[in-house]
Amino acid sequence: MRFRNKFGKSGMAIRAVCLSDTGKVRAHNEDNFTFRGYYLPQNHQSMDDAYVLYQPLEGCMAYAVFDGMGGLRGGELASYTAAAQLAERCRELLPTKEGLTELVRCINREVYQAGCLQQYQEIGTTLSMLAFENDTVWVCNLGDSPIYCFRQGELMMLGKAHTNAEELKRMGITGRKPGLTQFLGISEEEVIVEPFISSMEAKQKDLYLICSDGLTDMVSEEEISELLSKKIDLPERAELLIQKALEHGGRDNVTVLLIEMGRESKQQTAGMAFLPRAGLAQREK
Repeated sequence: MRFRNKFGKSGMAIRAVCLSDTGKVRAHNEDNFTFRGYYLPQNHQSMDDAYVLYQPLEGCMAYAVFDGMGGLRGGELASYTAAAQLAERCRELLPTKEGLTELVRCINREVYQAGCLQQYQEIGTTLSMLAFENDTVWVCNLGDSPIYCFRQGELMMLGKAHTNAEELKRMGITGRKPGLTQFLGISEEEVIVEPFISSMEAKQKDLYLICSDGLTDMVSEEEISELLSKKIDLPERAELLIQKALEHGGRDNVTVLLIEMGRESKQQTAGMAFLPRAGLAQREK
């Protein structure tokens, strides 16, 4: 696999936060993420702390959310394997369409093999990732976990849902959630994974949201826009998004990863912090 790491500075920096909650219905949390090399253990529940990051943009930095497929055995194993593999590989990521495609296919093989070792008949997880290289952001996704950019008050969908929604529509079938046509964990003998990949310029004050559908199935885009526009700290906005999903029923695991673009500050030291959720917006138990 071809990798490289460019070390260049753009004068920009990111502030980011990640939270995951099991929700009110499911017994296990099948979501996972890659966040500055951090990810959750295979068996986990709601996060007690928010992961909070400040980091000048230099080299290539990747962030992702993985939603293990609840209808299949091994959703937790699938999302964990994918998150760990990306964390291991992302420091030398080649941010091109070819490099990202190759990366996704490598991770797909690892997830599939993990399922085979545990003798699962099926295993799967979505992948939704943003990779930043200086002032360029690469969008890469497989499955239906959403990626948004909130820019000047407008919420824009960046990824593509790999589902059979159009087929269901043609057949006149309603009231059924579309199934996935692409995900990590597919046997290469059956399907070659083809991730959606695009790139765009990262601008000052852009706010990116990567999430599992436990958020978007519960919270409308209008509500998401309203919460993202609040003049409060980034961790509080992440907590409010999860809180809103819980208020609306919390039928699925919900994971939120927010990335805000800004200018590099000489007064702020790069690094991670772990912020107890009790210190954020009040959660409904």
